[in-house]
Amino acid sequence: MNKVVSTIAPAIFAAVILIMAIGLVPTSALAWNGGGHYWATEAALRLFGNGDGDPAAPGDPNGPDPMWSQGEPDPMWISRDRDIPLYPELGKVTNWCNPEKGCAEGTEDHENWYWITICSMKKDQIDGGLATMNHFWYPEEGLHECPDDVAGRNNAWEEMGPHWYQALVDWLNGNLGGAYGNLGYAIHLIQDPGQPAHSNEDMHPGNDLGDDDCLEDWMSETYVKEHFKWESNHTFPAPYGEFIPPLKSNEQISSDVLNAAWPEADGDAGEENIHDTWVEDTMNTYETGLWGWTQVFYRMYFLSQIGGYFASDSHSGNNTDPTGWLNDFPSFPQYLHKGDGTEVSAQNCTGLDPDNDGCDQFWCTDNDNDHDGDLSTIMDYAYGSTFRLTPGLIDLFRRTVDNVPPVTTYDLARYDGEEVKLPPQWNNWPVTVELTGATDQGNPWIVGTTRTMSGVWKVWGRCDGLPPDDPADSTPSWGISTDGKHKVECMSTDWCGNVEQDQDIEIWIDMTPPEVTFPDLRPNYLTSETFPATWVATDALSGVASEVAYLDGNLVTKGQVFDLALLAGLHTLRVIAYDNAGNLSDVNYNFEVWIDADGWCFSVLVNNKTDGNAMTCSVEFPAPYNVGLISLNTSTLAVKGTLDLTQSDPVVGKTAELPAKLLTGVGDNDMDGILDRKILFRKDRFVSALGGQTGNIPSIIRGGLLPNGQPRFIAEVIVPVFKSTKK
Repeated sequence: MNKVVSTIAPAIFAAVILIMAIGLVPTSALAWNGGGHYWATEAALRLFGNGDGDPAAPGDPNGPDPMWSQGEPDPMWISRDRDIPLYPELGKVTNWCNPEKGCAEGTEDHENWYWITICSMKKDQIDGGLATMNHFWYPEEGLHECPDDVAGRNNAWEEMGPHWYQALVDWLNGNLGGAYGNLGYAIHLIQDPGQPAHSNEDMHPGNDLGDDDCLEDWMSETYVKEHFKWESNHTFPAPYGEFIPPLKSNEQISSDVLNAAWPEADGDAGEENIHDTWVEDTMNTYETGLWGWTQVFYRMYFLSQIGGYFASDSHSGNNTDPTGWLNDFPSFPQYLHKGDGTEVSAQNCTGLDPDNDGCDQFWCTDNDNDHDGDLSTIMDYAYGSTFRLTPGLIDLFRRTVDNVPPVTTYDLARYDGEEVKLPPQWNNWPVTVELTGATDQGNPWIVGTTRTMSGVWKVWGRCDGLPPDDPADSTPSWGISTDGKHKVECMSTDWCGNVEQDQDIEIWIDMTPPEVTFPDLRPNYLTSETFPATWVATDALSGVASEVAYLDGNLVTKGQVFDLALLAGLHTLRVIAYDNAGNLSDVNYNFEVWIDADGWCFSVLVNNKTDGNAMTCSVEFPAPYNVGLISLNTSTLAVKGTLDLTQSDPVVGKTAELPAKLLTGVGDNDMDGILDRKILFRKDRFVSALGGQTGNIPSIIRGGLLPNGQPRFIAEVIVPVFKSTKK
């Protein structure tokens, strides 16, 4: 036993010395444990329509909208109303160095979204060792403060800048693999200060080594995928807000920075007041015109304030808010907990060490845990904010390189070959709208670069919300053949997802002629009346443009009144109406004017000799009509009939209509100075139609005049009927 001990002891001693030596070297681990960077970036990319994995089914709580693909997005997803635009360029396959292998082993072909995710995830491994000290930043000590006060060391802001700049330069030079790879590196460095240890400059070595970081050791890719995900409506159930930070203009950000109450520099390595370097760093460090620095700073500082609010293992947090962008951390948790449950300030590092981290010495067994909920609470706010901020970083890059949509060109054609009319004019034939192409537009500030715009991805649009008749056609078109006001929204989209917003083609179609009605007219009139030439013309779509009317071929005005005394016979009121689309309605209203005759009948005695006897009636006409022209064949007696001129047959309620039996000559039987004429009807048939009724029986005599039965006359009569006792 002693021999064994004596043999092993030197090895243990050597290992102790080595570990102690390692402990003296300020190295750093993965800020979000690698998988945290990957997942925040991957989940964000899916919102833009690209990413890894299979889309979730509609309503699946484990994923966002079922609208992403590993290649190009589906153009059916194009919309002016997306909260986060499509980004088709992310699905392009480009060539670049795989950071997992290094450029020495050659380049590979992958989609651009892959370059962003892999570079965001692998930045720590690529830098490695001491270089990851550069992933820390305590912004209140200035833009160029040296992490852990080690002179000559860049901070995360300084490390991020060249990657963001190179991403822009590569994009402008057409090197998309390099552009999106560097964007991934920049995203990683922007995300780092969201981890409390990185914003508090709490240096720590790798996992399970002395003085490592409990939050990084405890979290895992599995944990973040389970607890942080975008919902189907692109919201995130986090302690506050959705996407962060709130949008601010460059001018407002600069004003806030320059007016903030920054602490005075204390002389540590690189430390200086942000006021002194703001203009230089945001405006002059890189080429004039490559906009983005102000917005990048805003996002990175905003996130570092959230991360730095919480204590880390060995460093206290900071709840000061010089810019006021966090509004003094509303609803943030105020306390963490010691191992015995005692509450301490969220800025007090004793709430994390040693109860969450076991102990800080090399001989301790690592025991990272979340027994008191402190680590999961910090994750909710710090990593949750990192997660919610990442889509805005991708969109910021997208808008920086190209935020101007294409402009669509189009052709219009009518089925009848006539020129298409645009509002406020109407078309009365179907119209074809074809989007013939589009021209992409570049950001105005990109001048003299190789690549000034992303280029047209899809010529696209929707008509009344519907996709083209053939969505696969490179020149989408619609045949519009239904009445109504139609709108084709030109939504051509470039590779950066900019959707045309303000070009709409409106086509108004009305193929239905006006409706002409005659609500105030009747089919029958008397010569003793007047006739008003009235009608109603309506058109539900384009409206009535003009209307004209003719009475028996003679032009009349609307509302004109005619005396019918001399107009007995058949007449036609013709109305011609046009709508504003050129549709024509030509409608006739036919009506008849009857001679308003006077008539009377002699009494009818009913007995057993009634059969075969005739009953006599007389009629007389107003001037200038001639009773001598009464036609025997057309004359009738409507037994018990009454007059209703609104009906097509003005005699209603009759029980029988008896033909005339005989006409007498013209005379003046009532000696009133007006010629009249007797008409005889069969009494037996009249009595039969009465069904035993006696008394004054209203009836109607009517008939036509020779030679062709027109005009016609009509007379209301009362027939006295008595029952005789004579046998």
